[in-house]
Amino acid sequence: MNRLSAFIALLCLVFLSSAAPARAQVDPSSQTYTGDAVCIDGQDFCLSAIYSAKDQAINYTMVVKGSYTGWRAVGQGSKMKGSNMLISWVYDGAPVLSHRGAAGDRLPTEAIAPGTFASGGNVSRITSDSTIVSWSFPQTSDPGNAMAHIWGVNTQNAPASSDSSSSFNKHNDYGDFNMDFTKAYAGAAPAVPSGVTALPAFGGAAVSANPATTSSGSNGASSTTNGKALSYHENRVWIAHMSFMLIAWVLLVPIGILVARFGRLAYKWFPAHRAIQSVAILFGLVGFFLAVGAVQAQGSTHFKKRHEKLGLATTILSVVQGMSGQVAHVYKHKAIAAGKQPSRWIGISHIFVGLTTFGLAIATVATGFGIWTWWDPPSWTSIPIFVWAALLAAIYFIAAAVLVPREVRKEREERDELGHEKSLTG
Repeated sequence: MNRLSAFIALLCLVFLSSAAPARAQVDPSSQTYTGDAVCIDGQDFCLSAIYSAKDQAINYTMVVKGSYTGWRAVGQGSKMKGSNMLISWVYDGAPVLSHRGAAGDRLPTEAIAPGTFASGGNVSRITSDSTIVSWSFPQTSDPGNAMAHIWGVNTQNAPASSDSSSSFNKHNDYGDFNMDFTKAYAGAAPAVPSGVTALPAFGGAAVSANPATTSSGSNGASSTTNGKALSYHENRVWIAHMSFMLIAWVLLVPIGILVARFGRLAYKWFPAHRAIQSVAILFGLVGFFLAVGAVQAQGSTHFKKRHEKLGLATTILSVVQGMSGQVAHVYKHKAIAAGKQPSRWIGISHIFVGLTTFGLAIATVATGFGIWTWWDPPSWTSIPIFVWAALLAAIYFIAAAVLVPREVRKEREERDELGHEKSLTG
């Protein structure tokens, strides 16, 4: 009977310990703390932060749902350049914490991590339904009611190593948020994503619930901006960049090319061709400088990626092509007016450079979709662009095979007729 009673008592203790409420992150009776918490909309993690004016530090606790794949990152600041960052991933059943900094929109490294960093020690762990990452950054000044933070995630790839200096793939989503450190901290447990229940005790005063703070944009409360939201200024700039470039190179330039190809025998095609391509070049220049400005704002290196190099080459060639087209047109008509045979090499070179520039533009568009990973474009995004380009190429070269002989005869007849008129009036 005594054994049965002891067994029942043991079961009760196990039940009570598993049902016990999660505990506070620090004991609020020891000193005055302020803090805030936020759960990122559409993501699988929440972040709680507690500021100690006495210790001049902010303690962060990030709770991620499950033993996640990929990596999660949080940084102090409004952009990557100069941000004090913590990047974490799971390796061999344990969270890895990496303190990093970045000189711009590029891979953060430990070598330029600002300030110091203290790991949360045994607090960082994996539970049955979450991963907990805890750390602290020094904070010598009052963080105020709207301290800027950034976040980034890659939900697919993480370093296959416990080495905190490991390289990793770029984020596929990101955003920013503010935290209000004027709120008094009264002993709340860390905020957790929906579905997380097995948050272990953190010591200090017990609380009855784990309230996950939702985002709010008013009165200095925590606010979040998702990396896919149009309210995010950088997203609007990149969408404008893509819109101008797609209109220029996928719509206007092909129309201008086809006008030149089919219009030579039907009407005075050159004014329409020149007008369409001039607008296309203008749109391309606007899109180009939008991208340059966005990269500059990020503090990144210009023309480092393949997409950027192709875009620069395409933009330069488009301007050269526009000027050479006007020169070729003027030269041709002056030669014909003088009764001379204009050199075909100027026109042929203009056509060759134009088609080459269009091909580069299609490659630039395709590589652009390839680096816009944070909006998760489908893998087939570039296929319609390539199909459209292939269709245009087929139409162009078939039409050229049929129409060029007729165009040559027409030019010869016009030149002979002009020469005959001059002989009569001479």
